Amino acid sequence: MIRVFILSLFIMLGANCLQAQSITQLKKSMIKAQRDIDSGNKLLKINKSKTSNTVEQIILTNRNIANREKIVSSVRQQISIIRTNISNLNKDVEQLSAKLKEETKLYKEIINAAYKQHLKSTNLTFLFSSQSLQELHLKMYYLNKYTEKKKELAESIKKSSSEIVETIGNLSSEKAELELANKKAASEV
Repeated sequence: MIRVFILSLFIMLGANCLQAQSITQLKKSMIKAQRDIDSGNKLLKINKSKTSNTVEQIILTNRNIANREKIVSSVRQQISIIRTNISNLNKDVEQLSAKLKEETKLYKEIINAAYKQHLKSTNLTFLFSSQSLQELHLKMYYLNKYTEKKKELAESIKKSSSEIVETIGNLSSEKAELELANKKAASEV
């Protein structure tokens, strides 16, 4: 189960890296389009004083419009990628929450069984009830493994809880970015 979790974590991180690359590429294209718009505006200001260059002004204005459309398209693609990321992260949060519930239930069962065992007999009584040294050794091994398993399960529960909190934080920040990008795109159109 831990292997499946680790494998899914690596797959999720790989997908996010690929999407992050495409967002980076989209941002670069937005910057290039913005530079083209700025240079077009400068040329429009130069040509504005000359009334005979209206054809050139129309061409420059059309280029600016095309570049602005590229920016809006890029923002929309980024929004789409972020929405996909949010959807994937929501699924991961649901899986981690289910895993956390399962591990918490198992941990409760282990603690409950340990308490019941403690009521029946202490660990020392358990060890001293051995018939031979070999049996004593096996019981000590069993108790050590049992203790290790409880610790691992407790650590796994803490780790899952922190991952859920971190994922929720990431979702919140991506949601804020999405809202900001959406407002920016709406104001540019």
